[in-house]
Amino acid sequence: AEQRMLLLDLMYAPRRSRLFSLARALSCVENLSHICVWTKELDPSPSISCSIDLVDLPRLKLCFTGRNDPEGRLRLFSLDHADLYVCGEGDPGSVQASQLTVGIPHALVVSNLRGELQLLVPVLPPCRPRVVTQPFSTELVLDRGNRRWMAALSQNYYLYPIHVSLSFVMPRGLNSALLLLLLRLLGRDYPGAARL
Repeated sequence: AEQRMLLLDLMYAPRRSRLFSLARALSCVENLSHICVWTKELDPSPSISCSIDLVDLPRLKLCFTGRNDPEGRLRLFSLDHADLYVCGEGDPGSVQASQLTVGIPHALVVSNLRGELQLLVPVLPPCRPRVVTQPFSTELVLDRGNRRWMAALSQNYYLYPIHVSLSFVMPRGLNSALLLLLLRLLGRDYPGAARL
Protein backbone atom coordinates (compact mmCIF):
# COMPACT_ATOMS: atom_id res chain seq x y z
CA ALA A 1 0.00 0.00 0.00
CA GLU A 2 1.19 3.49 -0.77
CA GLN A 3 2.12 5.65 2.16
CA ARG A 4 0.61 9.13 2.34
CA MET A 5 2.99 12.05 2.56
CA LEU A 6 2.49 15.76 3.15
CA LEU A 7 4.12 18.48 1.03
CA LEU A 8 5.85 21.11 3.18
CA ASP A 9 6.03 24.82 2.32
CA LEU A 10 9.61 26.10 2.31
CA MET A 11 8.58 29.69 1.68
CA TYR A 12 7.17 30.23 5.16
CA ALA A 13 9.46 27.95 7.19
CA PRO A 14 10.22 29.30 10.68
CA ARG A 15 13.61 31.00 10.82
CA ARG A 16 15.52 28.63 13.10
CA SER A 17 13.90 25.44 11.84
CA ARG A 18 15.45 22.55 9.97
CA LEU A 19 13.15 23.39 7.06
CA PHE A 20 14.52 26.94 6.87
CA SER A 21 18.11 25.61 6.81
CA LEU A 22 17.13 23.23 4.03
CA ALA A 23 15.59 26.07 2.02
CA ARG A 24 18.74 28.19 2.41
CA ALA A 25 20.99 25.33 1.32
CA LEU A 26 19.00 24.21 -1.72
CA SER A 27 17.90 27.63 -2.99
CA CYS A 28 21.28 28.09 -4.64
CA VAL A 29 20.66 25.15 -7.00
CA GLU A 30 16.91 25.54 -7.56
CA ASN A 31 14.05 27.99 -7.05
CA LEU A 32 11.98 27.31 -3.93
CA SER A 33 8.93 26.82 -6.15
CA HIS A 34 10.60 23.75 -7.68
CA ILE A 35 11.82 22.11 -4.46
CA CYS A 36 9.30 19.58 -3.18
CA VAL A 37 9.85 18.60 0.46
CA TRP A 38 7.75 15.72 1.76
CA THR A 39 7.16 14.37 5.26
CA LYS A 40 5.40 11.23 6.48
CA GLU A 41 4.01 13.20 9.42
CA LEU A 42 0.48 14.09 8.39
CA ASP A 43 0.06 16.73 11.12
CA PRO A 44 3.51 18.31 11.51
CA SER A 45 4.08 21.22 13.83
CA PRO A 46 5.97 24.23 12.49
CA SER A 47 8.70 23.48 15.02
CA ILE A 48 12.26 22.38 14.42
CA SER A 49 11.54 18.65 14.77
CA CYS A 50 9.54 18.04 11.58
CA SER A 51 10.93 15.00 9.73
CA ILE A 52 12.14 15.42 6.15
CA ASP A 53 11.50 12.15 4.37
CA LEU A 54 11.90 13.12 0.72
CA VAL A 55 13.25 16.16 -1.12
CA ASP A 56 12.57 16.16 -4.85
CA LEU A 57 14.18 18.54 -7.35
CA PRO A 58 12.25 17.55 -10.50
CA ARG A 59 13.96 19.91 -12.96
CA LEU A 60 17.38 18.62 -11.90
CA LYS A 61 16.11 15.04 -11.61
CA LEU A 62 17.58 14.74 -8.11
CA CYS A 63 16.09 13.28 -4.94
CA PHE A 64 17.33 13.45 -1.35
CA THR A 65 16.20 11.98 1.94
CA GLY A 66 16.92 12.95 5.52
CA ARG A 67 18.75 10.26 7.50
CA ASN A 68 21.49 9.97 10.09
CA ASP A 69 25.12 9.46 9.12
CA PRO A 70 27.31 6.92 10.99
CA GLU A 71 28.10 9.60 13.61
CA GLY A 72 24.39 10.18 14.30
CA ARG A 73 24.07 13.60 12.61
CA LEU A 74 21.01 14.19 10.46
CA ARG A 75 22.07 14.69 6.82
CA LEU A 76 20.37 15.17 3.50
CA PHE A 77 21.51 12.11 1.51
CA SER A 78 21.14 11.73 -2.24
CA LEU A 79 18.96 8.90 -3.50
CA ASP A 80 20.67 9.10 -6.90
CA HIS A 81 24.32 8.85 -5.76
CA ALA A 82 25.51 6.36 -3.13
CA ASP A 83 26.48 7.92 0.23
CA LEU A 84 26.53 11.50 -1.13
CA TYR A 85 25.08 14.15 1.19
CA VAL A 86 24.71 17.93 1.32
CA CYS A 87 27.39 19.57 3.47
CA GLY A 88 26.38 21.88 6.28
CA GLU A 89 28.07 25.15 7.18
CA GLY A 90 30.06 23.59 10.03
CA ASP A 91 31.32 20.52 8.17
CA PRO A 92 35.10 20.06 7.89
CA GLY A 93 36.42 21.41 4.61
CA SER A 94 33.12 22.93 3.51
CA VAL A 95 34.24 26.48 4.36
CA GLN A 96 37.40 26.11 2.26
CA ALA A 97 35.45 24.33 -0.47
CA SER A 98 32.89 27.13 -0.56
CA GLN A 99 35.73 29.48 -1.60
CA LEU A 100 35.89 27.46 -4.83
CA THR A 101 32.32 28.51 -5.60
CA VAL A 102 33.30 32.14 -6.19
CA GLY A 103 31.91 32.91 -9.64
CA ILE A 104 29.61 29.88 -9.44
CA PRO A 105 26.63 31.23 -7.48
CA HIS A 106 24.57 28.11 -8.01
CA ALA A 107 27.02 25.50 -6.67
CA LEU A 108 26.26 23.23 -3.73
CA VAL A 109 29.02 21.55 -1.71
CA VAL A 110 28.36 17.83 -1.22
CA SER A 111 30.45 15.08 0.35
CA ASN A 112 30.52 11.33 0.67
CA LEU A 113 31.10 9.34 3.86
CA ARG A 114 34.85 9.18 3.14
CA GLY A 115 35.03 12.98 3.29
CA GLU A 116 35.59 13.48 -0.45
CA LEU A 117 34.06 16.82 -1.38
CA GLN A 118 32.37 17.70 -4.67
CA LEU A 119 30.53 20.65 -6.15
CA LEU A 120 27.06 19.98 -7.53
CA VAL A 121 26.46 22.55 -10.27
CA PRO A 122 23.18 22.70 -12.22
CA VAL A 123 23.65 23.15 -15.95
CA LEU A 124 21.90 26.46 -16.52
CA PRO A 125 22.48 29.22 -19.07
CA PRO A 126 24.30 32.05 -17.26
CA CYS A 127 24.38 35.65 -18.38
CA ARG A 128 25.72 38.83 -16.89
CA PRO A 129 23.10 41.55 -16.39
CA ARG A 130 24.02 44.94 -17.72
CA VAL A 131 24.52 47.34 -14.80
CA VAL A 132 25.32 50.86 -15.98
CA THR A 133 26.86 51.94 -12.67
CA GLN A 134 29.05 48.79 -12.48
CA PRO A 135 30.23 47.91 -15.99
CA PHE A 136 32.70 45.27 -14.71
CA SER A 137 30.31 43.45 -12.41
CA THR A 138 30.76 39.71 -11.88
CA GLU A 139 27.12 39.07 -10.94
CA LEU A 140 25.39 36.33 -12.92
CA VAL A 141 21.72 35.69 -13.63
CA LEU A 142 20.65 32.13 -14.37
CA ASP A 143 17.82 31.50 -16.81
CA ARG A 144 16.13 28.55 -15.10
CA GLY A 145 13.10 28.73 -17.40
CA ASN A 146 14.89 28.42 -20.75
CA ARG A 147 13.05 25.45 -22.29
CA ARG A 148 15.27 25.20 -25.40
CA TRP A 149 18.37 24.96 -23.23
CA MET A 150 16.81 22.34 -20.95
CA ALA A 151 15.57 20.26 -23.90
CA ALA A 152 19.06 20.16 -25.42
CA LEU A 153 20.72 18.88 -22.23
CA SER A 154 21.84 15.31 -21.78
CA GLN A 155 22.59 15.99 -18.11
CA ASN A 156 20.93 18.48 -15.76
CA TYR A 157 23.86 18.92 -13.36
CA TYR A 158 27.55 18.15 -13.06
CA LEU A 159 29.48 16.86 -10.07
CA TYR A 160 32.96 18.38 -9.87
CA PRO A 161 35.31 16.51 -7.51
CA ILE A 162 37.31 18.85 -5.28
CA HIS A 163 41.01 18.05 -4.98
CA VAL A 164 42.22 16.88 -1.56
CA SER A 165 44.18 20.14 -1.20
CA LEU A 166 40.86 22.07 -1.48
CA SER A 167 42.53 24.37 -4.00
CA PHE A 168 40.81 23.41 -7.28
CA VAL A 169 37.98 21.38 -8.82
CA MET A 170 38.46 18.66 -11.40
CA PRO A 171 35.95 18.61 -14.29
CA ARG A 172 34.93 15.22 -15.64
CA GLY A 173 34.73 15.42 -19.39
CA LEU A 174 34.66 18.14 -22.00
CA ASN A 175 31.09 19.37 -21.37
CA SER A 176 31.65 19.94 -17.67
CA ALA A 177 35.02 21.61 -18.37
CA LEU A 178 33.43 23.99 -20.88
CA LEU A 179 30.69 24.98 -18.44
CA LEU A 180 33.26 25.60 -15.72
CA LEU A 181 35.37 27.62 -18.17
CA LEU A 182 32.36 29.75 -19.10
CA LEU A 183 31.53 30.38 -15.44
CA ARG A 184 35.14 31.30 -14.64
CA LEU A 185 35.28 33.72 -17.58
CA LEU A 186 31.95 35.35 -16.74
CA GLY A 187 33.13 35.66 -13.14
CA ARG A 188 36.28 37.39 -14.45
CA ASP A 189 38.45 34.71 -12.85
CA TYR A 190 40.96 34.68 -15.69
CA PRO A 191 43.73 32.81 -13.81
CA GLY A 192 41.19 30.12 -12.85
CA ALA A 193 40.03 29.87 -16.45
CA ALA A 194 43.63 29.59 -17.70
CA ARG A 195 44.31 26.71 -15.27
CA LEU A 196 41.53 24.69 -16.87
